[in-house]
Amino acid sequence: MSMNMTELNQFQKDIIDALGIIYKNFLIQNKRSIEVFLGDFRTSKIDPETFFDTVFALKKHGIGIDEYDRDSVLSQEQKMGARNTPCCEIQLPENFEMIYHTLRTEYGDRSEKSIKENKKSDVLYLNPVGDLWREPKQDHCYSMGENSDRHKILLYLIKNKGYQSASLIVEDLPGKSEQVTRTEIQKINKNFTKNLGKKMGKLIDGRKGSGYRIAHAIKIDKS
Repeated sequence: MSMNMTELNQFQKDIIDALGIIYKNFLIQNKRSIEVFLGDFRTSKIDPETFFDTVFALKKHGIGIDEYDRDSVLSQEQKMGARNTPCCEIQLPENFEMIYHTLRTEYGDRSEKSIKENKKSDVLYLNPVGDLWREPKQDHCYSMGENSDRHKILLYLIKNKGYQSASLIVEDLPGKSEQVTRTEIQKINKNFTKNLGKKMGKLIDGRKGSGYRIAHAIKIDKS
């Protein structure tokens, strides 16, 4: 499945961020099988879920990833702190340094150019009455309604970063079930694409076992 322009721009940036984390640990650990620590994400602008997804996409370059058990990682973080808590193991090919510099150049040039060209059109706006739009508003506006469940779901996901389970989201929707929440999210994505255009892709990403989040390519300015 091909990416729309907004997703492609963000993916290029995510590649650069992920490579930076990997290369830093490669230089420190000086081996082909390295660990990445939770503390690495405190000093970068990429969240762990995005990092994992991005590194999976680097498989074609010979870069592999084994994600550690999340409950064990969180338990160790409480005892050791984020800086000393590994969250995954990365396997690197023999020619990793060459691959790193090649991809940095390739995606860095692409990302800088496309960000400049699309920065303004990629911004979405959300007002208190539930209107979500991009400019020009008269052509690209999704009106959810101020007190609608869909507006509440969107506000919850904006406030709470990373993947959120349906069981957590439904707490903001009194009297509604998790299945209703999932259905509402499907309708949000459908209407988002219908009103704001296919080039924007999905508004909400879903991941089995993790939940839902605002798509990492989407930037929302609450007005």
